[in-house]
Amino acid sequence: SLCLIFALFATALDAQQKKNDGFVLNGHLDGIENNVVVYLVDIDGQKTIDSAKIFNGTFRLKGKVGEPTACWLQCKDKYTNLMVENTEMTYSSSYENMQLYAKVKGGREQQLQNELIALQLPYEKLYLEASDSLRNDLYADKKTKEALIKKNNDNGEASQRIYIKFGKENYNSFLGLDIIYRNRETIGKDSIKMLYDKLNSNLKKTVKAEALKVFSTEILAQVGGYFIDFEAKTINGDTFKLSSLKGKYIFLS
Repeated sequence: SLCLIFALFATALDAQQKKNDGFVLNGHLDGIENNVVVYLVDIDGQKTIDSAKIFNGTFRLKGKVGEPTACWLQCKDKYTNLMVENTEMTYSSSYENMQLYAKVKGGREQQLQNELIALQLPYEKLYLEASDSLRNDLYADKKTKEALIKKNNDNGEASQRIYIKFGKENYNSFLGLDIIYRNRETIGKDSIKMLYDKLNSNLKKTVKAEALKVFSTEILAQVGGYFIDFEAKTINGDTFKLSSLKGKYIFLS
């Protein structure tokens, strides 16, 4: 009937509008009391995108990001890493296991994040066990402490190697680009230049890709020389170029 066709059209239009408007993250967190607040934090911008109170273990977060964004979902002193995209997302975890065992579904970038977490999990589990024992002095003697330090360091380094390798293998993604950017000193300029040259056109337009291009191909500022012009974000998330401040006093820290 005409009414049914109209209803289906309206539903499709509403779904499309939600997709265009931004993201919605529907979450469930066990083992936490009502009215505790969860925060979705942009890691790079160090700002809260949204927050919500938990009721009967459920919460709902929404907003809009300019591009897939690395975030923390924080509750009290625990957190989960996730990649937020303008799509519908779901989150499920117990409070105690947020860092290792949260189940997050969303777009392509979050799927990559899930694959990375699965690869790191055996090492992250051992790393966190050792770290917790050291932090809380849960060892009997010096020999046990030294073994915990070795367990902590070995597994932390193994997890980091997987992290960097995954970023290099998935360079044509926002997650991969983020990993490469954060580890640019370790990866080295020659490899960075090679990876940058293979980026797709959309990723080459991002601030991090531009920063990697400068890092790998241009001479950085030296004592007595001119500053290299660069683009950055304010604490409010607005972009600006250093050259736009010409003629003004600038404090860089």
